[in-house]
Amino acid sequence: ERAPLPSANAEAEAVQQCFAPHRRRAVVQRGGDAATLRELLERHRPRILHFIGHADAKHPLNKELTLGFTAPDGALIIMLPETVLELLTSLSAISFLELVVLNGCRSVAIADKVAVAGIPAIGWDTVVDDKPAAASAAPAAPSIGGASAAPPPPRPPPPAAAPPHPPQASQPA
Repeated sequence: ERAPLPSANAEAEAVQQCFAPHRRRAVVQRGGDAATLRELLERHRPRILHFIGHADAKHPLNKELTLGFTAPDGALIIMLPETVLELLTSLSAISFLELVVLNGCRSVAIADKVAVAGIPAIGWDTVVDDKPAAASAAPAAPSIGGASAAPPPPRPPPPAAAPPHPPQASQPA
């Protein structure tokens, strides 16, 4: 059993508001399970997935840390970490997800596995209080969503190619 996260709704709203002025849409899902996550990913095909919740719930079978989802009655739903990883890194999800943000305590283990699968991911290495976690999310949302006012820095020019063989002097015949 985990304590409710009183700042979760405010965090979701703040992230939504950050994207709105840039004509970007943020879909908010409160609660759910593996089927809900799968359906949302398939229907909306988001560039960014921002998870707000407990990420240090231990699964009863393998005792590994995993994400905690909320059932309609408020109970904690704990998925196997492999199920979470499979949903976030399926061939379909890899084709549209550009970033996964796991804003929950000790979420870095899952974030690292998502990153190894090819999707950049952010997670917490530590336990984090609800209010600071929520406060850290909204200011970063426009930048990670591509809505930053500043253009990206220019890429350096490619290195000049060296000739395959050094030039040779011609000798008189």
